Amino acid sequence: MPMKDWKLTEEELNFFLNWLSPDREEAGRKFEALRRRLITFFDARGCADAEGLTDRTIDRVIRKLPSLSPDFLASFTAETISLKNPQAAYCYRFAHYVHLEYLEKAGSDGGEPEGDQPASTNTDEQERRELRSRCLDHCLQTLPPEKRRLLALYFEKEKQAKVDHHKWLAEQFGYSLNALRIQIHRLTHKMYDCISGCEAGQ
Repeated sequence: MPMKDWKLTEEELNFFLNWLSPDREEAGRKFEALRRRLITFFDARGCADAEGLTDRTIDRVIRKLPSLSPDFLASFTAETISLKNPQAAYCYRFAHYVHLEYLEKAGSDGGEPEGDQPASTNTDEQERRELRSRCLDHCLQTLPPEKRRLLALYFEKEKQAKVDHHKWLAEQFGYSLNALRIQIHRLTHKMYDCISGCEAGQ
């Protein structure tokens, strides 16, 4: 179903909140914190409608969650290491794709994109993005949970915060900074090859 035809249901929202935390008050706090961080993510990239892009990102996560495997969803709570917010890290992956779409739309129009366009104006492009999203999730699920978290968390911060974050991340995973960069290089190449193969096989 195209995003323009999708309507959020109470069941889907409850599923999303329970994924954030089984405790409803804690889930509400996490939701508000997640939304603020995503708005900052888009603001930092000069997006004109940071709140709209944030809502689009969260909608896509909510829509995607019920289709993910129980093992994949459980990996966010059955943690083997101490992580600040693995759910937010997963949402950032969707934010990166939404940002790329924003940039592509801005480039094709020669200006700022304004909201979602009808799917009929670019059906092939929408199908390509949906295929890539499916392949991304498929390939992520082929990674061990610890590697999946490492890859997601590595790209979470910006500028100086990114430097400090990578130091923290290296300590959490028991790597030197150089070993961390090498591990990320290997993982990103593995993901690229997997996604490319997945798309070619469809």
